Amino acid sequence: MAPSKQITPKPKTPKKQQQLAPAKKVRAPRKQPPAMKANQQQLSPGPDIISDLSDCILIHILSFMDAQEAVQTCILSKRWINVWKKLHTLTLLDYSELSGKLFEHFVFKFLSLRDDQTDIHSILLHPPFLRKECNKLVYHILKYAFSHHVQHLLINFICFKPNCFSFSSSTLKSLELTSDHLISGVISIFPNSLNFPALTTLSLSYFTFFSNEDGCAEPFSTFNMLNTLIIHHCQVLHKRHLCISNAKLENLSITMCYYMISRTYFEIELYAPSLRTF
Repeated sequence: MAPSKQITPKPKTPKKQQQLAPAKKVRAPRKQPPAMKANQQQLSPGPDIISDLSDCILIHILSFMDAQEAVQTCILSKRWINVWKKLHTLTLLDYSELSGKLFEHFVFKFLSLRDDQTDIHSILLHPPFLRKECNKLVYHILKYAFSHHVQHLLINFICFKPNCFSFSSSTLKSLELTSDHLISGVISIFPNSLNFPALTTLSLSYFTFFSNEDGCAEPFSTFNMLNTLIIHHCQVLHKRHLCISNAKLENLSITMCYYMISRTYFEIELYAPSLRTF
């Protein structure tokens, strides 16, 4: 007899398992790209860290802006409304959108609304180019600056009138003036005597020095604390002598340009025993 085949019985599936429906695949939630997450974080309001800073820090930040930009910060929030009024560094530039009377109106309004109890550390003034009629504005700014104990003054202007220098100051330490009689047609004469006893740095560009009866111009004789003197493209009226005599003067720079000074020459008498750079 042939051997019988052994039939292995199939394992029975439990009834409960047969009745269950096949499990559905659950999709994992899509991950948002990093850029989208970043945008959502930017839209969500966060703490205003800058506005929480002290006034002295905010004023220091605004000191790097010009006057127009500093005033515009008043619309940021109530916290910023009066911060610009305590600025001790004033930068008044040549704003193209504030030409003519609008520029003067802005400057007068800016100074009138400023905190009058805050002293001025420095002023940078560059009024609209080729505007000789700005002398009234320059005079007003200088008067305001000296009455608020200004220490550093830089003015770039076409033509200075004598009344611009009718002030005295015991706090002014540095003075930088730039004129240009070649453009305006009117020379800017630097006075022989100014009352700035604390002045240590003086820089003059495109000025004319007026000589006395002895034929010698001595515009720096009253600056006893002067340490640095820069004379750039200046001339002496009637080709007389320029006398520079100062015991504390250490740095002296004289730049002449013969085609811009109408080919005028003058002699220089120098007495500076402490001079280190020339």
